[in-house]
Amino acid sequence: MTIKSGSWHKPQRCYSKIESTGLGMNVHHIVSNLEAQEAREIYFDFYVKRGEAIENRIKEVKNMCFSDRLSNYGFWANFFRLLISRLAYELFLIL
Repeated sequence: MTIKSGSWHKPQRCYSKIESTGLGMNVHHIVSNLEAQEAREIYFDFYVKRGEAIENRIKEVKNMCFSDRLSNYGFWANFFRLLISRLAYELFLIL
């Protein structure tokens, strides 16, 4: 679909991705001047791979190693606590 804002010189293409998840609807909108095929390639070749390569690994560490629960004020105490959690996670993957 195309949309036009009052400050834009010409209408732009709007691409939407709507997913139904266990937590509700997950809606993404991208406004671009790219053709549909170009936008699809950029989305899957760049954004999806970026999320899989970096963002999902960060989420794994937070969820599996309880890094969001580092309650100590000292750096080394939190470092050691995260290290122990990470080692436990690696053992979990091996076994």
